[in-house]
Amino acid sequence: MSVAECLRAQLEELCALESIFSGSGEVQVAEDVLNSIRRYVAANGCIPETPPPLDITFRLHNVDTIGQMEVQVELPLSYPFSTCPSVFVRCQTLSGNQASALNTSLRDHIAKEFCRSPILYEILLWLGENAKPLVDTARVERPLINAGPSGQRPFNSLSRFWIYSHHIYNKDKRKGILATSKELNLSGFCLPGKPGIVCVEGLISDCQTFWERIRGWTWKRILLKHQEIAALDAEESLEAQGKRKGGAHGPW
Repeated sequence: MSVAECLRAQLEELCALESIFSGSGEVQVAEDVLNSIRRYVAANGCIPETPPPLDITFRLHNVDTIGQMEVQVELPLSYPFSTCPSVFVRCQTLSGNQASALNTSLRDHIAKEFCRSPILYEILLWLGENAKPLVDTARVERPLINAGPSGQRPFNSLSRFWIYSHHIYNKDKRKGILATSKELNLSGFCLPGKPGIVCVEGLISDCQTFWERIRGWTWKRILLKHQEIAALDAEESLEAQGKRKGGAHGPW
């Protein structure tokens, strides 16, 4: 199938999903990218500039007892007739371990079920049915809340940084991520593959140092996608630092 045919199928699938998830903010896409894809499809691919991949964010409300779940999707230009979508889930009420368990199971499910046809609705149904049992079996840690404006972030605070890379396959980079997190007393996880996901948790100053270091490495694309934060009082901050210096590193 040509790129134009794949993108036409993506537009049709998006239209169907928007009719199902029609609430305010339930489906979000970048209008400039969407318009670029529409122009390319209308011209049947006969224009020199290929559009960027389509990113879609679904916000699923009241997923069992979990609450709101954010599902971030990137559709490669060859989806759905050749390449499976890249999908990642985040939720404010989940700990890092729970988020890791859910996303690992989701990746396995997509790899097993993808049969070169539209699959996004099936993925969203699967999440609604399976998210709670999966996170219930994962070790629970203290969840974080969304960060406010940067000027309101206290220095002594627990933070969680979500870092997205185009891909993570290189073993040396994975070792470097682990070594840097241990040096800075951070917990979290790394999901290799495409896309590659790194989640680190710890004091905000340490998370910032981690991000500043690894973004200086050679990447095709890497970005700090989300920051979550939980303010601590002085006693909690000292306790948190003591625990992390004791060597708690999560499911690395």
